[in-house]
Amino acid sequence: MRFLFKAAITVFLVSLSTFCNAGELRLRYSKYPLSDLLIIIRDQAPLSLSFNQGELSRYKVTVDSTFTDGLSAIRYLVKELPLNVNIVNGVIVISPKVDAYIIGGIISDKESGERLPFANILFDNRVYISDENGYFRLPAKHSEGLRYSFRYLGYRQVDTTLSPGTGRIIFLKSTRLEIKELLFEDYETGKALQIGDVSGVIRINHAIAQYLPGNGDNSVFNLLRLMPGIRATGEPSGLSVWGSRPGESSVVFDGSRLFSMSGFNEQISSINPYMVKEIRLMKGGYGPQYGNQTGGIAEIVGINGNRTKPEFKLNLNNLTANLFGSVPVGKRATVSAAYRQTYYDLYDVNVLNPYGKRGEIQTSGNGNSSNPGNNQESIYITPDYNFRDANLKLSGDLSDNSRYYISLYGASDKFKYSISGEEFSLDAFELNNQISASAGFDKNWKDGSSSGINFKYSALDNNSSKAVRLNKENYYTIDTDNIGTETGVKIRHSFTVLSINNIEAGIGADNFSDVFNDSTSKENKFNFYINDNINLRKLSLHLGLRGDVYNQKLYLQPRFSLKYNLLENLSLGASWGIYNQFFGKVPIIYDKIAPALIWKVLGKENYPVMNSIHSIISFSYSSKEWLISLEGFNKNNKGLTQIIRSGNTTAVENGQSDIAGADLFLKWEKKGSQVFGAFSLAKMTETYDTKLERTRSSNPLEIKLGALLNLNPFFFSASFVYGSGYLNSFGIGRYSNLGGEVYSRFDVSATYSFKIKKSKFRTGLSVLNVFNTSNAKTLDILPSPNKAGQNMFLNLYSESIPFTPTLYLEIDL
Repeated sequence: MRFLFKAAITVFLVSLSTFCNAGELRLRYSKYPLSDLLIIIRDQAPLSLSFNQGELSRYKVTVDSTFTDGLSAIRYLVKELPLNVNIVNGVIVISPKVDAYIIGGIISDKESGERLPFANILFDNRVYISDENGYFRLPAKHSEGLRYSFRYLGYRQVDTTLSPGTGRIIFLKSTRLEIKELLFEDYETGKALQIGDVSGVIRINHAIAQYLPGNGDNSVFNLLRLMPGIRATGEPSGLSVWGSRPGESSVVFDGSRLFSMSGFNEQISSINPYMVKEIRLMKGGYGPQYGNQTGGIAEIVGINGNRTKPEFKLNLNNLTANLFGSVPVGKRATVSAAYRQTYYDLYDVNVLNPYGKRGEIQTSGNGNSSNPGNNQESIYITPDYNFRDANLKLSGDLSDNSRYYISLYGASDKFKYSISGEEFSLDAFELNNQISASAGFDKNWKDGSSSGINFKYSALDNNSSKAVRLNKENYYTIDTDNIGTETGVKIRHSFTVLSINNIEAGIGADNFSDVFNDSTSKENKFNFYINDNINLRKLSLHLGLRGDVYNQKLYLQPRFSLKYNLLENLSLGASWGIYNQFFGKVPIIYDKIAPALIWKVLGKENYPVMNSIHSIISFSYSSKEWLISLEGFNKNNKGLTQIIRSGNTTAVENGQSDIAGADLFLKWEKKGSQVFGAFSLAKMTETYDTKLERTRSSNPLEIKLGALLNLNPFFFSASFVYGSGYLNSFGIGRYSNLGGEVYSRFDVSATYSFKIKKSKFRTGLSVLNVFNTSNAKTLDILPSPNKAGQNMFLNLYSESIPFTPTLYLEIDL
């Protein structure tokens, strides 16, 4: 019996030992490749493993131990190596250790493959922004998957889980005609789109412009003119932000400056809306990436084209024609082209004006004669004007992580008028030809950083002539030939430090030149910049420095901005910076005819480099239906220049200006319909140092209202602009008070959108200046003694937009 008991105990202990050792893993290897050893462990354990065999074969390991399971063995083998072990969905993932985990990729349109620039990514209560090519670089707390939200104006939000790595492609789907997300601010906080951006920045989804008053050819500026701080009063030919003078603010398309044309008729903007993908309006306080500007910048990113299929669009109305085409070239590139042409002289637009013509005198156009004062007579003139432009762009990928583009643009406009009477005659002519070219190459690296190189070239050739005769004698004749060119190259690199710092640094070189009649001036400029974007949970900081080496002098320009989120949808912001401009417009003030504007290289002779200091503080609130933005700003400008010509003498005056004011923007939106208002108020002073110091002051005011009613497929909209107090200070003569008149304009439109099979159509009626308000643009002021011998003046003026109905049809194939 005792024998049987001992035998049973022995069998039990042997069985227990065998059972306990069944899960053990015995490893005894010397200088063995880690990748091969992991395969042995995988087969014996068994386990699900993920690792780079080529990467891990470099490591030779020695082991002589017994392990309870495969995971313990793997952790033991890699504990002295720069490797991490994580479990993702039941799979053991072995990856290299990194100081900070990075997720990188590209955000694209799901339908066309078009990259989406400056998209917002929400992660860990912070908002990150993709670059101009749609590339994003995000931190991750660890190697396991984390939740990210991707948002873009006019597109549906995408929420997804991502693990560290580069080469990700995030596709977003456009809301198209839903008109729910189309407007347009980068002022919102929390779940909206503002966090992480700077004060003074408005992002515009120009898709809404096709439903606002206008004929589609001016949709870019039609949106800009409704924004707070953007001057609409007097309908200036160029961009004017916070009272900036001509040339101080600029429009940049695909990296190249677009010079403003004569701009007589504002029914067509200087860039084709079919070529526009993204608009960022930087009113002030922008970062060190941008140089040679003291005013605002409208940065327009052009489309890359549809890579999946050919696209053709046609917009016809009773004033202009616009044609666009995009064709894939292989699987990695597209070619896009567009052409616009006006035909204002096809018929007399006054025939459609129910208010009647302004009146007629002996002139090449139509005119109106009135007597608003005791010593001035006004004559209304309709000049002859035509405009045409063309775009051509090639864009594509050399690989999944590198891309390129070449963008070409050309434009021409012609402006002329003549008038004659018993005692006087005048002939005026202006021709502008503009070309611009830009090219770029960008590369994303495996560590999540990115590099790029960009080239740009812009040129404007302006020829003008004016001949005035009084009492059958030559009173004044002037011919002007002005050519301005800007050429540049920039190299940049951006990378992430830790998990909260995104640093961008760059170097570049520019060349500026001008030709004014027989005089030529050229100058080179070299620059560098660094910008550190720091993202904390509630606080975003942008710390930057720009340096420009110009004419053997270093111009340092520190800049910073911050945004603090008080609540999820309530934030405060501020920005400050120093800005220099080395190439700009200078007015020539004559004693007998209207002033002219020429492009000049600054910093030479009596033309100082312009300097401006921007200070901005902002408040913004957003909810599902409401958006409120309030900004206070101050700009102090030095180095202003104007040329005074009297008879055969020429004098150059230098001055300074100061402007302080506030912008308020309100928007209410529900189910695609919206009402918005913009209010701007400022105080401006301008002082020139002459023998007698001369100071001018003004108080510009603008009120802008708009509404859009979405009854899809029908859309109705209206806009109203009221402005006063804008003065164009030109010396002390008869042109010293131009632009002080009260301005107002009311526009309406109705649009119907529909589809026939796969083709899209949009048609509508738009009426600009419904009440035919007379918004005069002075052309010349001429002396005209009357029969009694009194000194009288003839005020020759035109209007950009009288009562103007447009009926249009757009076809998208």
